[in-house]
Amino acid sequence: MTRSLPRLRWPALLLLAPPAAAVVYVAMFATATPLTDEWIMLGAAVDLHKHGWSLDALRSIQIQHQQHLLIVPYLIYFPLEELFHYDTRALVGVTLVCFAVQFAVFRFHLVKDDLAAFPIALLLFSPSHYMEFHWGFQFTLALSVTFPMVALAVLDHIGDDITRVNIRYYVIGTVLLVFGALSSAPGYFGFISAALLIALKPLPARTKMVLSLSWLLIVALIYFGIAHPQPAEHTIGAREVLYVLTALGSVIWGSPVGIFKFGVDKNSLTGLALILALILVLTRVRSRFSSLALPIALIALGLGPIAAAAASRPYLGNWHLQLVLPAVCGIYAAAYIAWRRDRSPFSTALLASVVLLLLLNLNSYRLGFTVFGPSYHNYVSQIEHYILSYTPSLEKPFPHPGDRDIDGEMIQFLRDKHHLLFAAH
Repeated sequence: MTRSLPRLRWPALLLLAPPAAAVVYVAMFATATPLTDEWIMLGAAVDLHKHGWSLDALRSIQIQHQQHLLIVPYLIYFPLEELFHYDTRALVGVTLVCFAVQFAVFRFHLVKDDLAAFPIALLLFSPSHYMEFHWGFQFTLALSVTFPMVALAVLDHIGDDITRVNIRYYVIGTVLLVFGALSSAPGYFGFISAALLIALKPLPARTKMVLSLSWLLIVALIYFGIAHPQPAEHTIGAREVLYVLTALGSVIWGSPVGIFKFGVDKNSLTGLALILALILVLTRVRSRFSSLALPIALIALGLGPIAAAAASRPYLGNWHLQLVLPAVCGIYAAAYIAWRRDRSPFSTALLASVVLLLLLNLNSYRLGFTVFGPSYHNYVSQIEHYILSYTPSLEKPFPHPGDRDIDGEMIQFLRDKHHLLFAAH
């Protein structure tokens, strides 16, 4: 018995390596300084401290940035940042917790084996998507993905044509979907993914329709009742397809801060390979799609937001890559479940191919610590120098976030809160 313990434990210990690497990365390269879009939330904190927590002050908070509702993030931001003296790494910590929760969804609901779950941990904590390890504001996107993922895991147990619908699971799942939509725009796709999940499950057609219509009504109330829809030009063509494929591949290989041109390259071909693997898995299971309901819903949760970004954005930001993590990990989970069912040579070869693709992400860890991390740290150093020597006319080394720029009042607020940037000055 004693001799077998190391065999039982080492895969679980292996799973700790990716999150440990992410923590080390943050410790080495992230800074305490709030960056660009986060200044919207910092400005709201300044206003509340200045005017008090009155109803008028609360109404003045900018709860929507572009198409993103930030209601849930604000509920986390105000107490957490006050506690940590507005050190943005506290928000990065929230993002890391979100990735841990996402991993738990895959590990305990889909890939129920420590060693087999390692490629998922590798991707979720990888510096291939390094921006959210520097930029605290991206905890908003992390929340908008994590809440729907947990919701889908809950709704996966909602019932079947024999047991009928479990109302408790429906309520919990729906509340989590609402939290996702109130965290950032990608959360809207949680409702679509939930409807797809239910459509694939063995439930009566009338039940599926009622559940889907209830979610359609809720998302409409959020979008048209709370948010302020903003018109935007949308295009669909070859560029948008390459955009999505590039995003899928970039999760494995990494990317610069922004990509503006999309073509046939290593990243897009890797994305195409993942899509082909998904098609082969679906072809293999044929009419047994209900066995892959949760992985398919997670894939939709990942592909939906990135497709929307492709249709409305001229660039692919590195911070967008976390949106497709459920899709890439979902493709792997689908291949794994298909292999577990028949263990045929074809399923084995297909799973091995997907595993190999995901393990190529190891190179992104090398790039993260040698290229991505140092480079972005140097860029943030320029912003910090700008803040420390701030004058309104000083040339900015950063893009304007569009809604609220940092100003002297925010800088003085950070000083008064004993922010680490001013500790040595």
